[in-house]
Formats: sequence, structure tokens, C-alpha cells
Amino acid sequence: MKSKKLQHHIKHHFVRNGAFFLFVSVFAGVYLLSNSVRTSQPEIVFIKAASEETILQELDKRGFIKNRLTDWFVSAMSRFDKKIQSGGYVLSRNANAVALYSELRDPSYRYVAIQEGLRKEEIAEKYAKVLDWDPAKTAEFQATPNACLYSGREGRLYPGEYLVSKDVSIQKIQDEMENNFASAISSVISTDKEKTLDEDQIIIVASLIQREAA
Repeated sequence: MKSKKLQHHIKHHFVRNGAFFLFVSVFAGVYLLSNSVRTSQPEIVFIKAASEETILQELDKRGFIKNRLTDWFVSAMSRFDKKIQSGGYVLSRNANAVALYSELRDPSYRYVAIQEGLRKEEIAEKYAKVLDWDPAKTAEFQATPNACLYSGREGRLYPGEYLVSKDVSIQKIQDEMENNFASAISSVISTDKEKTLDEDQIIIVASLIQREAA
């Protein structure tokens, strides 16, 4: 009889605790992953940081981390799936943890650093790596005729750090780089009072200096 009572007590204990832990798990999952009843307009948030911790701290300061569970979830997913990246994020202050992590791992806007002295093929590879281009799109950037091809030479894709949409067109990228180049060249020409160099010569000299520095 005592044995049966003990077995019944143990069974009841496990059933009760099992139900409790199941409830806690479901509640935590719903709390962590579900959307808030309230809605808020998406905002574009730009953060450039060297570490995941700094990105999350900045988002917390700006009110985009709702609770510690959200912070924990994003950190855990960043370790086990894909790391979060610096960039521009389209976020809602009431976004759930899954939506937040999805945007942080795959930002809507991304930083692309183009160093001096890179050829057009190398620039294409830089954009391809950051924007997850396939080989066909990378080849399109390398082959697209534009002002960069000046009398058969390269040199009009201006170096620098660019913040671009992940869905940006190749033409828009090249237009921005060429516009920056035009501004830089105009500045150089305006200081050349004796007009000793024309635009073509400036490109040649700049390219030689950049290649030597690289």
C-alpha cells in the first residue's frame, strides 16, 4: 500500500512539475516572440559599431530592446546562426525578438569600404561580399559600361565608405561613386590656377599614386 502511495505521489509530482515547466516554456515563448498589441511606425536606425555588444547597447539606449529576454535571444542567435552586422536597420519599437534579430543579421542598409587603388573588378568583389551578390551580379558590375571607363582606363569610381541599401542597383552605386569623383576632381582643378593638368592627366597621376601606395 505504501509503495502504491509513493508511486502515486511521484507520478503526481512529475505530472504537476511537467505541466508547470510546459506552461513556463509556452509563456516565455509567446512573451519573447509574439508581437505587441500596439503598433508603431518603422524607423531607420543607423549604427556603426565594432562589436555585437556595442550594437545591442546602442539599440537598448534608443528603446528598441524591449526586455532582457529579447537581448538574450538576439545574442544567442548571433552566436549559433549568423552574426549581427553594423548598418542601417528598419525597426519598430514594438518589434518582437525574431523580427529584431532578422533585421540585425540582414540589415536593410550596409556599410561598404572601398580603399584607394582598387580596380573595378576588386570594387565589385567588395560590394558582392557585403551585399551578398551572386556571381552574375558581380560580373554585371564589372562589365557595365559607365564613366569609369574613360578612354579605356579606370579611375572614376571614387574610394571611400558608402552606406547603401542591400537592394541598391548597380547603376546607383556607380553614379554615387562617380559623382564623388567629379566633386573631388573639380576641387583639384579649381586650385590649379595655371591649368597645367586636365582631368585626364589628374586621373592618370592619381591612379599611379594609388597603385604605388597599395
